[in-house]
Amino acid sequence: LYICADAGFKGTCENLHLDPGKCYNAPNQWNKNISSAGPDNGTFCALYPEYDCHGKALPFTFPGMRALSHYGFDDTSSSYRCEFL
Repeated sequence: LYICADAGFKGTCENLHLDPGKCYNAPNQWNKNISSAGPDNGTFCALYPEYDCHGKALPFTFPGMRALSHYGFDDTSSSYRCEFL
């Protein structure tokens, strides 16, 4: 899962290597600080507003979302999970 602090996959970014099906809580530097996100091709991911993958999920697939603000999810994610399609 590729995440960035700014829209358009800009600003500070990180490519996270996640185990399929496992929920990950965002570390401090990414908690409520993700503005764009994109999974690898063939992967489905979801962002969650609360830790432990709780709350209303925002699901997405490749190529991801350049502006989470368009979905009311800018700087709101605290956890994420991905699966292979």
